[in-house]
Parts: sequence; structure tokens; C-alpha cells
Amino acid sequence: MAFGLGLAALCPIFRPATLSAQESPEDFAEIYLDRYFPPKEPLKLQAAGVRRSEALAHYARGLSLEAQERTDEAIAAFREVLRIDPGAVELARKVAGLLAEAGQAAAGREVLTQCLQRRPESMEAAIALSEYLATYQKGDETAQTEAMRLATETVERHPGEAASHEHLVRMLLIAGKPLEARAALEKAIARDEANPFYWLQIGRVAQRVWPLNPDQTPEPINAVFEKALDRGRDNPFIRERVGDYFHDSRQPARAREIFEALVKEFPDQLAVRQKLARVYGALGEDDLVIETLKAIVEINPQDAEIHRELGRIYLGREDYQGAIVHFREAMKLTSGTAEEYEAIGRMIIFGAQMPAEAVTFLERGAYLHPDDARLPNLLTFALSQLEKYDQAVPWFEKVLTLAQQSQPELLDASFYFRYGACVERAGDIERATTLFRTTMDLLAKEDAEDERVKALRAETYNYLGYMWLENDKNIDEAGELIKEAAALSPESGAIADSLGWFYFKKGRYEEAKRELLRAEGLVKEPDGVIYDHLGQTFFKLNDREKAIEYLKKALELEPDNADFQKRLAEFEAAPAPDAPKPAPTPTPAPAPAPAKGA
Repeated sequence: MAFGLGLAALCPIFRPATLSAQESPEDFAEIYLDRYFPPKEPLKLQAAGVRRSEALAHYARGLSLEAQERTDEAIAAFREVLRIDPGAVELARKVAGLLAEAGQAAAGREVLTQCLQRRPESMEAAIALSEYLATYQKGDETAQTEAMRLATETVERHPGEAASHEHLVRMLLIAGKPLEARAALEKAIARDEANPFYWLQIGRVAQRVWPLNPDQTPEPINAVFEKALDRGRDNPFIRERVGDYFHDSRQPARAREIFEALVKEFPDQLAVRQKLARVYGALGEDDLVIETLKAIVEINPQDAEIHRELGRIYLGREDYQGAIVHFREAMKLTSGTAEEYEAIGRMIIFGAQMPAEAVTFLERGAYLHPDDARLPNLLTFALSQLEKYDQAVPWFEKVLTLAQQSQPELLDASFYFRYGACVERAGDIERATTLFRTTMDLLAKEDAEDERVKALRAETYNYLGYMWLENDKNIDEAGELIKEAAALSPESGAIADSLGWFYFKKGRYEEAKRELLRAEGLVKEPDGVIYDHLGQTFFKLNDREKAIEYLKKALELEPDNADFQKRLAEFEAAPAPDAPKPAPTPTPAPAPAPAKGA
């Protein structure tokens, strides 16, 4: 007994589109447990449709098997497609190639031969067989003769198709017949074809026959592309391709004419504007390059690559502020890699000398790339330049945490020295001492004769020693460090100042004066600290006038320095030292007594 309702009635949403208003789903097909009612005759697949469906199924299976590298099974599936449609040229080419790679060159040839027999009028089928013979049956002289015959006949049958000429020229070049290849090309050029795409393709062939010379472009190639331009004067694509040729062949003046005309007619074609900018660059018209690229970003401010290009141009001009504007816009649009943030951050800090802008920029980079230590590391430079030491210390700590895991090369002696200096300026002397000692330990492991190492050792010893002197700590050890620094860098005015200050702290004022005067002569620019130290030293030596003179010099350099102001006031208020007493007049010796008996 059959159920009274068919499958189609249970699925009304899949009602066939060909049903009329009078038909119902039950009219389409009914499936019962004991019998099947097929669809009505108008709804059946026609024979051609059945074959096409089978071909598509085999083709899909072949692609799947090929992706799984089951080549033999894939070939079998594809050949089923060719059994249904032997004239499918591209598939025949594909199957023949797979067979050849599997060592079945003869079978591959047969596939393409059958394809050409099925479609003798097809230029593509003839070229596919000719190429196959030339490629996979090189040792067979008969096959090579056949390949060349097919190429020649294809040109005769399809003289208006550039692909036929291209194939023949290529075959002649491969066969080592350049003169015959040139003759074949000249025949193609001699034709009067209206199709501009013909001339574009022939132009590319001409570039193979007459390879471009850096110093001279053969005029016949130019003539071919000019024909393409003439036949395609109403086709912007053709004109753009011709402009590309002239630019690529180092003929920027002609490329400029073509691209300028295109931009004038099609101002919204930004890709053409970009090509025009490159042509201006080739001509050395840098201002026009910038003007053109700026016009692009005015139309499309979302073009990150154009912003980058402008940034690179400004960077080349050492216009760091201009470069930064465009690099930052590019980063906003693309988020940017950690490497990009690092490169631009360095430029902002060390090139443009804009540490405040660098902080804002690098903080965003550090947020987007929280696992990369390079961006916090650059932030320590920027914040230190701004003298925001309290803010810099946490970033040093972050670098330390991140770099230990993935970028230990950042944690070198220079890093610990900067870390120590920042901590000292933030007021933590004890922690700074530990960091400077770490710096010295790392330097001890490096080449002692390396000039960079020697300079950093001198700077570290001097910094730590002077820090102790200023805080009245470890005075003797500080002196030893500073003396070692002076030996490493005897021409350093800063180190000479530290050594003079050490002598001052020890009460050795004459030695202090000697070193401080030497420091004054070594520094390139006047230094208020050195003047202050000299003033204090001269005051200890009872030379009040000199002391006041040097304090006034110090205040000229740092007029708001409260310590200098206080000290000058003390020196001026102090009583002048007593004038030295004149030496006593010696008492004349008594005249000798007259000799006895005189």
C-alpha cells in the first residue's frame, strides 16, 4: 500500500522554476515505497545536458584527485571528460602534460592529436600540439618537423591572430634560427590590422626578437607600439599599456606624453597617476612626483602605499617632518608591523628630533605589538630625551621582561647603562648603582681594545663615580673609577671635571684647580657645572674675585639655577680675605769686630 503523499509535497520550497501556475509539486515527481513516477517529459534533461553533467562530475573528481597527488586516477577522470568532449583544448593540454610528466609522452601526443582532429579549425589546438611536440619529444626529429609545420600552417590559417605569429617566432628562436624568426616577425608587422590588441602582442614578440638595449631601443619596436596606440586611441587600456612600454624601455619623455593625456581625460584613474609619478621620477622632476602623489591621496586618502611612497621621498630629502606625516597616515590605515613602527620611531627620535611625537606614535605601536621589546626600548630613548625619567623606568622594566624571552640582544651593556642613568635621575641611587655594576660586568666580557667598548667603559666609570661624589658616597672608590675613566679617555672634558671634583671633595684644591681648568679647555661648549666647580675651588683657595667671576659665568649659562644664585650671593657676601702681610725687614748684621792686633 502506498503512502498518499509524495516526497515533493513534503518540500514545497524546492518547487521547480519551470512549473506553471496550474501545476503542483505532486506533478513534478512522486516517490512511493514500491514504485517511482518520473518527471514529465518537458522537465527531463536533454542528452547534451546529461553529457555536460557527466563531464563536469568527472572534471571535479579529477581536480580533487590531482590535489591529493593521485595523478594516475586524476588522468583517468580527466580522460573521461575528453571522451565526452574530445575538443576541450585546455583540458587536453593539461592531460597531455600530466601524461608526459608521468613518462607517457606518446599518450599525451595522442590526446592532443585527437583534440586537433576534433577541432581542425582551432588555432589553440594546433598550437597546443606544436608546443607539446617541441617540448616533450625533442629527440624525435620527425616530431620536431611536425611541430614546425603546425606552427607555420597556423600562421597561414590565422594570419590576423597575433598568437599564431608569436608561436611561430618563438619556435624559430628555440630552434636557433634568429634570422628566420625576424623574417616571420617582419611579416606580422607588415600586416594592416585594425585590432590594437594584435599590435600590443606583436610588440611583446618584437621585444624578444630585438632585446631592449639600455642605451638604444630599436625603432621597429617603437613603431609597433605606436600602431597599437593609433588603433586604440579610444581605448584607455591600450594607451596605458603603450605608456608602460615606453616607461619600461627607458623612454620617459614619450611615456610622460601618454600618461599626462590619460590623466587629463580620466582624472579618476589613480593607477595611471601613480605611473605618471614614476615617469616624473625617471625624469628627475621630484616636485612633480610629490605633486602627483599628493593629488592621489587627496582623491583617495585611504591609499597607504602612496602615503609610504611620499614618506620615502621626504625622507630622501631629509624632510623628516614631511616623511613622518605620511608614514603615520600609512600606519593608521594598515596598523603596521612592529618593524615599521621601529623604523619610523627611530626616524622621529633620531632624525626629526621629535621625542614627544615619538612617544605618542610608539605607545600605539607597543599596544598593537605587546610582545615586541623593540618598541618599549625606543620609548625609553624618547622619554629620556624629554627628561621624563619616572615615566621611562617602567618601559625599561618592560623591555627587560620581554627581551629576556625573545630578544636578548637588546639587553647589552649600553641598555643597562641607559637604564642606570634613567633610574639615577629618577632618584634611586642604590638601584642605579646595581645597574651600573651590571653594565661593567657585561663590558668586562667584551673586547677591551674595541673603541666602542672603551668609550662606554669610560662613560660608565665616570657616571658612577660622579654620582657617588655628588651623593657623598664611596668617595675613594669613586676616585679610582674616575681615574680609570680618565686613562681610557684622557681628552674628555667631562671626565676631567669629575676628577677635579674628586680632588675637591678630598680637599686637594690645587690639584682640583689644575684638572678643572683642563676640563674648561677641553669642552667644546661652555659648561655651567665646570664654571661652578671652578668657582667653588677658587673660593677655597681664597681667590674670591675668581670665584665670583666663574659663578657669574655659570649663571650666564643657567640663569635660573637656584644653587648657582645662592652660591654667588654667599661669595659676594663673604669678607675679602686678608691681604698678605709684607715680609719683615731683616735686621742688619753687626759689623765684625776688628781683628786683634790691628
